[in-house]
Amino acid sequence: MLNWTELESEKNYNLWTYIHNKLEFAPYADKHKIVRLSAPIKIFDLSFNFDENYSHEGYLDLLEKAVNIFRKVANKNNLYALKWEGSGYTFDPYKPFELDHLGDWLVDFYPNGDHTFFFSFNFDDGVFSDGIHHTLTFFGENMLRALEENMPLLFKKQQ
Repeated sequence: MLNWTELESEKNYNLWTYIHNKLEFAPYADKHKIVRLSAPIKIFDLSFNFDENYSHEGYLDLLEKAVNIFRKVANKNNLYALKWEGSGYTFDPYKPFELDHLGDWLVDFYPNGDHTFFFSFNFDDGVFSDGIHHTLTFFGENMLRALEENMPLLFKKQQ
C-alpha cells in the first residue's frame, strides 16, 4: 500500500484503549451516548442520503472535501484512521487514497455501517463516523475551521 500504513497491533490496541477510556466509546449505546467528544463539535446527519435519495455526486463531493479538510488539519503530518473491530492505519492526506475492492477508502469516511475515527496525532481534532445512525461528528477547533472552508454539499442541505 502506498498511503495507508497499518498500525502495529500494540499501537492499535493503545489507540482503542484511549478511545474506550477517554472518549467513553460505547458502540451499542444510545445515539447521543456512543462517544464523548469535547467541544467544539458539529454533527451532520446523512441518513437522508441512502436508498432512493442517494446522491453519488454528494458522496464524491464529501470525500473530496474530507481530503481537503484533512490536509488543513494534518499540516503536513499523517493522521490516524481507525475502524471499529478492524485495523487501524496512519495515512497521508497529500497522497492518493487507495481504494478497497468496493471502491471505498480502507477506513470508510462515509457513515454506512461501521464506526470509524479519524484523528490528528495529538487527538485535538478529528471526525467520528457513526455508521449505525449515519452521522459524522467533527471536533476540534482546527477541524471545524477547515470544515467551514470546505463545506460538503451534503452538509449545506442541513444548514
